[in-house]
Amino acid sequence: MKREREENDNDDDKTSKSPTSHDLKRTCSREIKAAASKLPLDLKVEILKKLPGKSLVRFQCVSKQWSTIISSRKDFIDSIVTRSLAKPLRDDLHFIFHHSRSSEPFFFFSSTYTHKEHPISITGIKSLRCSLEFQYVRGLICYSTLISHDLVTIYNPTTRKSVSLPDIKSPNIMYRSCFFGYDSVMDQYKVMSVTNTLEKTFEHVCQVFTLGDPMKQWRKIQGIESHCPIGRSVHINGTIYYGGNPHDNNDVTSEFMLVSFDVRFERFDHINAPIVVTNDMTYPALVNYKGKLGCFCYKNIGVEMWVMEDVEKQEWSKTISCLPNVPLERYPYYDRCVTLGGKIFLLQRSRYEPDDPLAIYCYDPKQNSFRRIEIQCTTPRRDDVIEVVGVSDHVENTMRL
Repeated sequence: MKREREENDNDDDKTSKSPTSHDLKRTCSREIKAAASKLPLDLKVEILKKLPGKSLVRFQCVSKQWSTIISSRKDFIDSIVTRSLAKPLRDDLHFIFHHSRSSEPFFFFSSTYTHKEHPISITGIKSLRCSLEFQYVRGLICYSTLISHDLVTIYNPTTRKSVSLPDIKSPNIMYRSCFFGYDSVMDQYKVMSVTNTLEKTFEHVCQVFTLGDPMKQWRKIQGIESHCPIGRSVHINGTIYYGGNPHDNNDVTSEFMLVSFDVRFERFDHINAPIVVTNDMTYPALVNYKGKLGCFCYKNIGVEMWVMEDVEKQEWSKTISCLPNVPLERYPYYDRCVTLGGKIFLLQRSRYEPDDPLAIYCYDPKQNSFRRIEIQCTTPRRDDVIEVVGVSDHVENTMRL
């Protein structure tokens, strides 16, 4: 009996001393950290550059050094961004699905024709039934309210982190538009705001907010003639392009102007439109066409697309004379998006019918083919509205906001 007790005690000691899976993981983690600490810094950086964005986000917790490299080091972040752009011309499209009139507004960022992805709640909006403007630049999303100054937020889909910008200090705001851009020379993201006030009819105030500025405040800049921005903007190589409606315009045959904004030098300029826009025409829509400014012009006879071939000389060429099979009666209610490979997508801005799902149209100029694609799981409730925004140049960005 005594011998049996001794054997049982020995068995208990062996059992208690056997390592658990948690102990093994902890030991393995310590060994990895110890091995990683012995590697030269340059070799660490090169190894990390090979990893996907999701892994990099998780590995920020390994050490302060890794966190600084992944989220703050410019050359590292640039390499993560450019490796996506360095791939062959892509025809993939990402989508922003914005549920604007649900009880709790939110949006998805998805890489497929379905929006079963991680939902991002939208907070800080005073009016739940207001529209938001979404702009995508170099891996970051800027969304803002259109009518008032309730909200301007920058969101990073890679890290799933966001930062809200301070309120714009401008009294009696009637209408405000925000534009998002990036200065590659100074490595700065900027939001430019054009605000129209009620005190003096159609007078506008231009301000700029620089992401990462320690002062964390908007700065007034010199604007151009009074105008009201219209339509979506386009950011190409450090320049923001957008359309506008000039105020106090004596030329009744043209109520459309093209404006450019240099993000680095914070300077406005006029751009000659490819055609004269008359009162019976829909305002042109701007797109990024293979790194050049593209302009869709809608006429009663069809849709044309013009491309600015020379920025300095402002020379345009007509690339497409008429988009085939486009539902012309619904065309003004579609957003246009062009992939890096040249495919043209038309996306419905919103949909109210609860039994009719959203659909997009895709036109391939090379194959001269046209197809309709239904977006899955986008049948809204009767009190909800879904807005869809296309992103053709999605890249991973591990920048800390």
